[in-house]
Amino acid sequence: MTDRSVLEAAIDWHLRQETMDADAWLRFVAWLEADPSHAAAYDTVSVADVLRHEAAPEVVAANDNPPRPRRWWLGAGVAAAVLVAAVSALHLPGQSRTVVAATPQSLRLADGSTVALAANTRMTIGTGGPRDVRLDSGRATFHVTHDAAHPFAVQVGQWTVQDVGTIFTVTHANGGVDIAVREGAITLDPQGAALPVRAGEAVSVARDGAMPIRSAIAQNGERTLQFGGENLGTVARTVALALNVGIAVSPDAAQSPFIGTLRLTGRAAKDIPHLAAMTGMRATNDGRTWTIASAETAH
Repeated sequence: MTDRSVLEAAIDWHLRQETMDADAWLRFVAWLEADPSHAAAYDTVSVADVLRHEAAPEVVAANDNPPRPRRWWLGAGVAAAVLVAAVSALHLPGQSRTVVAATPQSLRLADGSTVALAANTRMTIGTGGPRDVRLDSGRATFHVTHDAAHPFAVQVGQWTVQDVGTIFTVTHANGGVDIAVREGAITLDPQGAALPVRAGEAVSVARDGAMPIRSAIAQNGERTLQFGGENLGTVARTVALALNVGIAVSPDAAQSPFIGTLRLTGRAAKDIPHLAAMTGMRATNDGRTWTIASAETAH
């Protein structure tokens, strides 16, 4: 029987997921791994929520269309067994499966690694083996089980992130990639430049062919980026990756050069207007996307 306090904690984590930031996701992953009963309790809560909404989880085979919602006429115990079987099927040797996360969710891979997926994320598991995944779009935080003989690889666009055991977050959006390392170290594109990224560091590539931009991550999660003349369009794409938000720059401002240090708190509502003010621009938000433009254009 699940301890009541553990079950209440699992319910609390489940209810908070749509509003959790990156640090909260790391705490959630740590809580899951602290005790097997935590993961079991969270699975129970997740199944109960699925049953409450009478919808199947959105797990689809690679290259297949997402299935239509269907009703689950199952008891809680049977539903839990079905969910465990579905998750286990994601990791069968020689098979790949795609997970589409409409809302935040977590997965435990066959090797014990844990992945926390942000909302609107698509990831393919088992692309070349049990420790090979592809982040098709969105943001995912990986807590990788150590195995020096079998590196863990994340394919993201044209780049490969390789790791043997650490915690890092990968964002893939608008043709760019951002990797932030919390513990350990990773290598970006080991088949090419072999760019190392260590704990407390991040690297962003705003688009195909662009030069990587390094940044430092403080203990409180703030990030410091140094720009040496990149145009505002590139700077905005880099910030968009770091914050996991959409940012557009008006054509009359996109080519303006930016030189200086930019500190990101992780709060888009503060960071994006600050960037705009540093460049003499103005930031507006329509509820979905931020736009940076000259004061005249913004009006």
